[in-house]
Amino acid sequence: MISGNQFLIGQYHPGTTPVHRLDPRTKIIMILAIMIAALSSSSLPFYGSLIALLLIILASCRLGLRLIARSLRPVLWFVAFTALFHLFFSGHNDPDIAFSIGSFNISRTAVSMAMVFSTRIFIFVLSTFVVSLTTGPLALSEAIISLLKPLRWLKVPVYDLGMILFIALRFIPVLADEIETIRKAQFIRGIKFSGSMHNRIKRSLALILPVFFSALRRADDLSVAIETRGYKSGRPRSSLNPLKLSSLDLAVLSFTFLAAASCLAGSIWLW
Repeated sequence: MISGNQFLIGQYHPGTTPVHRLDPRTKIIMILAIMIAALSSSSLPFYGSLIALLLIILASCRLGLRLIARSLRPVLWFVAFTALFHLFFSGHNDPDIAFSIGSFNISRTAVSMAMVFSTRIFIFVLSTFVVSLTTGPLALSEAIISLLKPLRWLKVPVYDLGMILFIALRFIPVLADEIETIRKAQFIRGIKFSGSMHNRIKRSLALILPVFFSALRRADDLSVAIETRGYKSGRPRSSLNPLKLSSLDLAVLSFTFLAAASCLAGSIWLW
């Protein structure tokens, strides 16, 4: 369930929309296809179509665009950092100058790379929202186990990876709520996380250390609970609700494979 904090990754929003009813494996394959398509192309109009598709999918889940926009606010800082990094450190060998900042020249190659890589990150984050907001942590971990089962022949601990993924997704919103609670408690005690950058970094220790020790305490309680329940590493796990592909899943998978084949054929033809 979505809690009061603004960190949406790992928070499940229950619903009955078609996207919610899709098998988790179908959603993972669909999102992986979108990510691969974003990596295989550098066309900004194509990126715009992918972003529009992801926003339509999120809107169809009845999550609210205002909620999505608010949750993307922390990610925009990383997107901006990526764009600035490529603007100032890429395309030095390109003589075609787009504009200048003082004595520093920005090439057209740097501008293009900044737009491409920052847009890719934005697409990846939206893709993550599509999966995590419409799929419960348990169903998502079971889907990962199902997709990775062939790796058991290579002695890969698939069931342990599924357990790790479930625990990580389950505790992301828990730790986010813990951070918000400790921040409010420290603010009541008179600690203000504002002012100069030096003061912010210095006072952030009053937030980082309690969160770190709280995470260690939760990890210790979780390990005791897992051991008490008799969990054994490497043993196959049964499922209360086995995953099954419906006709809707088959239709979405067929469309995904057809779209991926069309994109691949188009890129080969243009090449």
